This record gives sequence, C-alpha cells and structure tokens, in this order.
Amino acid sequence: MNRALLVLFIALLALPAQAGTPNPTAPSKLYGWGHFAAEAQLGLGTPVGAAGAMFDADVHPDVSIGAGAGWGFGPQFAAMLRYRRGRVPLRWGFGLGATRGRAGDRVTDFIMGSPTYGPHWDPGWWVNLELFVETRYETGMRWRCSLGGTAVVNVTDCVWQSDDRLNGSHCSRSLPLPYLGCAIGFGR
Repeated sequence: MNRALLVLFIALLALPAQAGTPNPTAPSKLYGWGHFAAEAQLGLGTPVGAAGAMFDADVHPDVSIGAGAGWGFGPQFAAMLRYRRGRVPLRWGFGLGATRGRAGDRVTDFIMGSPTYGPHWDPGWWVNLELFVETRYETGMRWRCSLGGTAVVNVTDCVWQSDDRLNGSHCSRSLPLPYLGCAIGFGR
C-alpha cells in the first residue's frame, strides 16, 4: 500500500513534463477570474483524505477557492481558499480550509482502514493550513504539491475507541497532524 502511494506520488510529479512548457509571459492567460479545473488529489492526510477530487476556481489572479471530496478514514469533504505569490511558471502560496469526515488520530487507523484504538470522531471537523507550489500550462494541465497541517476543531466530540468498541470516554485533546499531497488537474 505504501509503495503504491509512493509510485503514484512520483508519477504525479513526472507527468507535467509531458504537458508542455509553461508560458512565463502570459500569467493573465493562466490565472484570473473564470479559470477553473477539476483536480485529482493524492497524499497522506490531505484535506480530501488519501485520494480524492477537488474543483478549483480562480476568483482573482492570486486567489482561488476549491471544494471536493475523497476517502481517508471514511468519506471526507473539504473546502480550501488558496492565495498565490511568485511569478509564472512556478508559483507558491498558502491555503486555509476546513474538512469534515470520519477520523481517527493514529497512523494505524490509515493502515487498518478504520480506527481500532484511540481517539475517534464521527464526524470530525478539521482546520487545514498548507504551503504549496504549483504551475499551470497553456494546455489546461496544472499541478500543485502541498505540505500542510490539520487540527481537529471539535475535540469535545471525540470518543475513545478500543478493541473495535467505543467505550464512551471522551478525549482530552488532539494533536495537529502534518499532511503531504499532490494534485493534478485539467481546466480552462
């Protein structure tokens, strides 16, 4: 499973070489009001989980909003606001967003497919903060890689789970968790 995720992550990074060369002289053609894309996302702990899709729309040459869904510990739904800086072809920026979905707080939850021991939220509300780099091509292809962190907001809704049963005791805290992911998309 981990090897497959690593191979897909590397493939996402290598694929843009086939898309053509970004045009550094035409940023208004690649960014701005009316540009949108459908993106496939893959990563570890991203706002849409381990794998998902997001629709991203520019509301300004430097700002976009996105909404999507995916699968992590269960179905996850996310919304992100992203602010970009830098010059075309490679831009950087940060994003702020929210995620809602079933969640656990341990790496073993991801490997096992469901929380087996530890904190459990159903649903959990998470706040996400990320740094990213991205590029867009005149062909409509785009890619973005993100490094971020997420923290649960509804700590009091957490229930401690052990031996595949919810034992009813509540959690006292939740640690922020890092995430890493890449998105590749096509749009206009």
